[in-house]
Amino acid sequence: MDAMAAADPPPKRTLDRPPSDRYRRFGPGSTGGEIAPEDGVADADGDERRAAPELQAAVVAIIGAAIMILIGGVLPFTTGQLFVAGVTGALVGLFLAGSERPRSWVRRAAVMIALAVVIVGAMGAWLIGLAEGGNMDPFTFLWATTGVLVPVELVIAALAAAWGAGAGPIRP
Repeated sequence: MDAMAAADPPPKRTLDRPPSDRYRRFGPGSTGGEIAPEDGVADADGDERRAAPELQAAVVAIIGAAIMILIGGVLPFTTGQLFVAGVTGALVGLFLAGSERPRSWVRRAAVMIALAVVIVGAMGAWLIGLAEGGNMDPFTFLWATTGVLVPVELVIAALAAAWGAGAGPIRP
């Protein structure tokens, strides 16, 4: 008989709990009977919890506004601003859709945050223009440099955020 056949089979590896447990809601009144740890904190098993969807959406909004300021102010390009406005709006909506808040609140908040991203990006570009020696008010500056781009960005960001909030994760 050969040595391989005589050896014991390797021990089976099993998980402590099924992978589907990560989708179960824990908390008061749930069937799990446990209270979930705060977001971003490791639980007793050492598993790291996700940050709150509102915090994730805020981080995406800050990054999107910074990119819009970079593209529109530091590198005075109009190319790509519509894309950044749409992607940022959609990501904000998708992240907020994971919130425990009512769907109507999520949609309104996503649209408002997406609009704020575009406005902050436009105002950042204007402030950079002022720092470089410009002397126009924001509306005149934006009309002279981008034309109707900012209103179109607002529409695209709002539509993308509303879509993301509606198409995002479905709550159980």
